[in-house]
Amino acid sequence: MYIYDKRDNVYLSNVFLNPLLQYGPLSNRQISKVDEIDSIKDSILLVESSLLSSEQILKIKNNNNYLVAFDINDNSALHQNYNLTKESLLIDLIFKFSGIHTTDTTDNLVVDTNFKFSNFPHALPGWEYYKVLRDSKRLVPMPYVPAIKEKDNPIVPFEFKRKTCIIRGGLHYIRFYLYLFLLKHNLIDENSGFNMDMYYKVNFTENMRFCHWCLMKYFSPSGITYFDYKQHPRNCCNQGCQDWQSDNVTNQLLDINDGARWNNKCIPAYYWLAEQWAKVHGKINTRALQTALNMKSNHTVGQFIGNALFYGEYKWIHCINLPQRHWFAAKEKTITLSPKKITTQSYFPEAIEDKHFVTFSNTFEDLPQSMEISKEKYEYISENCFSQYKKWVEPSKFKLNTNLLEYIFRCIEAKQALLESEF
Repeated sequence: MYIYDKRDNVYLSNVFLNPLLQYGPLSNRQISKVDEIDSIKDSILLVESSLLSSEQILKIKNNNNYLVAFDINDNSALHQNYNLTKESLLIDLIFKFSGIHTTDTTDNLVVDTNFKFSNFPHALPGWEYYKVLRDSKRLVPMPYVPAIKEKDNPIVPFEFKRKTCIIRGGLHYIRFYLYLFLLKHNLIDENSGFNMDMYYKVNFTENMRFCHWCLMKYFSPSGITYFDYKQHPRNCCNQGCQDWQSDNVTNQLLDINDGARWNNKCIPAYYWLAEQWAKVHGKINTRALQTALNMKSNHTVGQFIGNALFYGEYKWIHCINLPQRHWFAAKEKTITLSPKKITTQSYFPEAIEDKHFVTFSNTFEDLPQSMEISKEKYEYISENCFSQYKKWVEPSKFKLNTNLLEYIFRCIEAKQALLESEF
C-alpha cells in the first residue's frame, strides 16, 4: 500500500495522510510514501484527488492498481479533475470530505431584488457518475475534523449557556444572511464574527487584497466602522464585486450561485448589503454588526462556541454542511443549527436531524421557533454529538483519531464504505 502525496492540500497531508503512514505499521499494515506512481503495479495506491487527471487514472488502472482517492474540494460534488468524466468510474474507493448526496437535487437558496428568499432545486454536477459510485458503496463520507486541537474547557451547562446562536468563519455570502436574520431576532451571540485578517494583510495576494483605505481602517483601533463606511470613497474598491457601489440592486448582484462575487470581499460592501436587506426586513443593531465584521481571528474559538446554545452554519450549494466548527461545537456540547437542506446528505459518523443537529427553514422564516429547545432535547442531541467527538474525532496518539484511522483502513480492505455498526 502506497501514499502518493505532493502536499497540494496541506490539511489532508497533515491531518489524514501522515497519520495513516504512522498508524499503518503499528496495526500490521505495510504502507509507505512514494514520489512517483507510474512504475507502481499490482498495489493499493492512496492519492490526493488534485493529482488525479483522467490520464493519470487510466495509467494507474492499466498497471493493475487498486485506486483510492482522497477527494477534498470544499464541495460534495466530485473533484473537478475527474468530475463529469467516465474515468471517475475507474476509481475503486473515494474518501469524500463531505456528506454523500441521497437525492439528485438539493434546494438552492434564491434571493430577489426585494430580498425575498425562495428555494430552487439544483442538480449535483456529474450526478450520472456520482450515483453509480454511491450505489456501489465506493463513496465514503469523511468527517471534516479540526486541524487544530483546542484546549479542554469546562462544559457550560444548559442553564448557563446563552440562548443564542454563534456564527464564526469567513465572510461568506449566505452565512452573512443567516447572521442578519439572527441579528434581527436578537438571537445572535455577542462573540459572533467573520475572520478576515489575512485578506487585509499587505503581503496577501495582490488581486485579492483590499484597497489602501480599507487596509488602513481595518487595522486601526476601531476597525472599519459603520461611520467609516458612510464616509467611504465609493470608487476605491479594487475587488471583483464593485456593483454595490452604484446602489442599484440587481438579480445578478444578489445571485447566490456567484459566490466569488461576494465571499470574503470588503467590509464596506457588506455594510451596504446589510443596509439594503434592512430596508425590507427591519432595522438591525449596527453596533453588533460592526463588531462582527471587525472580528479578528482567534484560535480559542471553541471556548466562544461553548458559551452559546447553538452554533449556526449556512454554506453554499453542495458544500460541506458539517465543517470543522461542528466538531468544536460537539466538543463543547453546543448544538449545530443548519438549514433543512443538510438532510439531503448522509454522513460519517451519522448525522441525523434532531439527533445530531437542529434545522431551520432554508429560507429563514422559522428561525426563532427552530431555536426553541427543551433541556431534555438539548441534552439528548449534545450528548450524542459529544460521544461522536470522543469516539471518532478527538486525537489521541496521532493527529487523527485512532478509531477513524482504523475505519479508513478497514474500508480500503473491505473495498467499500462501511456503516458504523460494521466497525
